[in-house]
Order: sequence, then structure tokens, then C-alpha cells
Amino acid sequence: MRALLRLGLAAAAVTLTLALQLSVLPQLHLPYAEPDLVLLAVLSLGVAWGPNLGAVAGFGAGLAVDLAPPSVTATGRHAIVLTLVGALAGRTATDLNRSALRTSAFAGIYAAVATLGNAVLGTLLGEGGTLSSADLPQGAVACALYTAVATPIVLPGLSALARRADGRRTLLLAPVGNAIGERIAVRTASQ
Repeated sequence: MRALLRLGLAAAAVTLTLALQLSVLPQLHLPYAEPDLVLLAVLSLGVAWGPNLGAVAGFGAGLAVDLAPPSVTATGRHAIVLTLVGALAGRTATDLNRSALRTSAFAGIYAAVATLGNAVLGTLLGEGGTLSSADLPQGAVACALYTAVATPIVLPGLSALARRADGRRTLLLAPVGNAIGERIAVRTASQ
């Protein structure tokens, strides 16, 4: 039963973020890039479920991005990149549980690395979005910045839903200063 809840949550999260990313975000006309909402969904699922299930969620999300209609790249490019993001997010989950600022910074770094990784794969496969693109550095920085700004909107709620699908009781909204909603051990001077 828990596996079906996880599958349903992952499918709903990827479908919703992909639909927003392909239909709403282009209408904002942001310079150079857009926030990567699918990456944020994979990041939150990887943090909540660990590296193995994070990689599986990343692969499924990447395959959905690759098969979405305006895609002109080889099938599998985004799947490879988002698989790595999901696995790395599961491994760095303890670092992401400390503060909202750190979580946003990590999400921005993941977005920039994913953009550059996608460009490297494009270069290796001889397709568009390659390293020779003049706007690649500005696009990677803009994507990182926009994704970091969107992190507090997407990540806490989706991470709480992922933990709730796992059977763990959790707050739907994270407490102030903690983007993931887990308890934080605070050291005092007397300890």
C-alpha cells in the first residue's frame, strides 16, 4: 500500500510541476532561463525517501520531461541528470534539514549543475543545448537563482507529503527556519 502511495505522489508531483513548467513559466518571460520545478520535485522526493527511491523518482521525472511534447533532445538526457539529482539529494538529506537558506542554496546549486550536465550530455550526443552555446553561463546562473527562489514554495509542502505517504507524522508546513520540517538539534554554549 505504501508503494502505491509513493507512486501516486511521485506521479502527481511530476505531472503538476511539469505542467506548470511547460505552460505557466514560459508566460513569465524571465530572462535567460526559468526555475526547474521538476528538479525541485525530485529534490524533495529524494530528501524524503533516500538515495535509492530518489534516483527512481528522478529517472521517472526525467523520462517524463524527455517525452513531453516540446522536447527536441534525445530521450534519456534529463532522465540521467535527474536520476543523479535524486540520488545525491537522498545522500545530502541531513545537510538540507538544517535551514531554509541552506536548502535554497543547495537547490540552486543542483539546478546549475543539472543545466551544465544536460549541456555536457548534449555535447557528447551532438545535439542542441551544447557547451558551445553563448548563453549557457547566464542560463545556468539564472536557472540556479530562479530555482533557489522557488524552493521555499515547492519543497516544504511536497517533502511533508512524501513523509506522510511514508507513514511518518509530519507538519504540512515547516517551522520557521527549517525548510524540510524535521527537528533540528541545537547546541547551546553550556553543552
